[in-house]
Amino acid sequence: PPSAQKINTIDNYHIWYIPDALPAAFSAPQEQLQPNSKLPLESANPLSIRYDGPNRVVVHGAPTRPADQLVALVSDYPGWELTIDGQPATLQPINDYLGASMLAGEHTYTFEFRPKSYYVGLAVSGITLLTLLVLVIRERVAHKR
Repeated sequence: PPSAQKINTIDNYHIWYIPDALPAAFSAPQEQLQPNSKLPLESANPLSIRYDGPNRVVVHGAPTRPADQLVALVSDYPGWELTIDGQPATLQPINDYLGASMLAGEHTYTFEFRPKSYYVGLAVSGITLLTLLVLVIRERVAHKR
């Protein structure tokens, strides 16, 4: 966009600053978070966000207005879970991004990506490894006899 400013180039990748872009995490009134509508920048209250690796996003802050929704600009994909101050909570995706209903006051909202397919794959791999180990041990014992 015309307001964008290039701030750096690293290995032929350009890094831009776009002053009218939404913050990475913010609170906003639910009625303004409708599909296919543009959220006015002044309606988005920035919140503190920290990325703890690829599977964990921590947002801290308080809503500006009662009933504000939290939005973290991370794609909602099956497998994301939410805790608020360490307690399980219901994830409420907003326009295909991570979202949650905000509680009054300062809170920490932790989004963790824990897809069931990962744990199924881990279990299958573990069982396969154990089976191979048992077969190798049986073969060695049988070979010694």
